[in-house]
Order: sequence, then C-alpha cells, then structure tokens
Amino acid sequence: MKFHEKLRRRVAELGLNKSKAARAVGLHESVISNYLFREDSLPRVDIALKIARACKVPLEWLADDNMDWPPPAENAPALYKIGDRDLVFELAARWRRKQDELLLLLDQAEKMDWGKFAASLRSYYEKKGVGQDEIIDGRTIVFKLITARADGGEGYDISRFSDRHHDAMPGSERDRSEFDAAKINDRISKILANKSFAEAVHIENARVGYVEGADELIELINRKNEESGM
Repeated sequence: MKFHEKLRRRVAELGLNKSKAARAVGLHESVISNYLFREDSLPRVDIALKIARACKVPLEWLADDNMDWPPPAENAPALYKIGDRDLVFELAARWRRKQDELLLLLDQAEKMDWGKFAASLRSYYEKKGVGQDEIIDGRTIVFKLITARADGGEGYDISRFSDRHHDAMPGSERDRSEFDAAKINDRISKILANKSFAEAVHIENARVGYVEGADELIELINRKNEESGM
C-alpha cells in the first residue's frame, strides 16, 4: 500500500480534513494535499516523521509500501518488524506446545477407567458418599477434551483462521474461495505446464544465474509436458 494511500486513509480515520491535517503537521495545505493525492510526491524524512507522529502511526509502517492496512496499534508489540520465518516459527512452536499438552491429556484419558469414573460421577451428583477429590481428575480431562474438540486447533491453523476472519484480512476484496490452497496450486500448475514459461525460466537462469531450483523446475515442466503429450 502506497504512502499517499495510507496517509489519506489514516487522515480520514482520524476525522481530519486537509486544513486540519496541514495544521497538525505544520505544513501548507497545498503541500499536504500533494502527499495525500499524488503517488510521486514523497516528503523528506524529517517531514515524514512529523506526519507519522501527527497521525499516531510508526514511520516505518507509513513509509514502507510493503506494509498494508491497518496500521499497527500504538501499544501493540511490533510484530510487523518480525521476519516471516521467525513469526511462523513462533506460531508453530505455540501450536506444537498446545498439541503436546493435548497428547499428554490423551495419555491420561486412555489410561482412565471411564466406566468406574461414570459410576463415581453419578454417585457424586446423587450425593451417595463420593467426594469431589475422587472425580476431579476425570472431570478435568473431560472438560479439556471437550474444549480441545470444539477448538479443533483453529487458533493455530493459519488457513482456517484467515478464512474465518476473511473480512479483516489483507485481500478481503477478493472472494474467499480464491485463497483455497487447492485452487492456488491448480493455477500454479497451469502456469508451470506452459512451455514458454519453462523457456523463460531457462533464459533467466542462464543469463543471471540466480533463479534457485530453476534446473529442477525446467526438468519437472518438461516431464509433465511429455506425460501430457504437449
């Protein structure tokens, strides 16, 4: 998202017009207007810093076209600064930790005498001399397993989570079905099956020598084309 697009959207979000925005930054209205509506009009670093402070957003977010809407909250941890690999690793570690806890729970559940527990539970609720201490472990396992089943691990499944919260995600203007992994892979496969694409990769790799895995890709494309008779 471009600088002027983020600035214009943020100014509107704060309820400012051009005049108020100009006064907040200390610039002439015509100057702030250029920054709001012209993609080729970018401020000096010192002015950009003033704009970012007036808009209450990080300068890095405002200036980096790779960072999309919305801006990070003022008091939120700077997650946008974390590299993709580190972020995914942290997500995977949390998921694995949760799954490990679930596996320990399953180990306990599989060793439980559920017939005996059900009888104790019935006696407890019928006030037949069974104390809470005798059923607490079984009840804990029951509640945790029900919660785990209902959750289904969605909180750590990026694909399912993003689908459920589609409207709040980048790319929400697209139909959510476009993000289906199978459909995306199918589109990739169709491009890979194009002989001219393979030729382009070969030329690029031969000239520049930086296309990682290009030789393997070309071999794969050629093999698929032979199998399909193309």
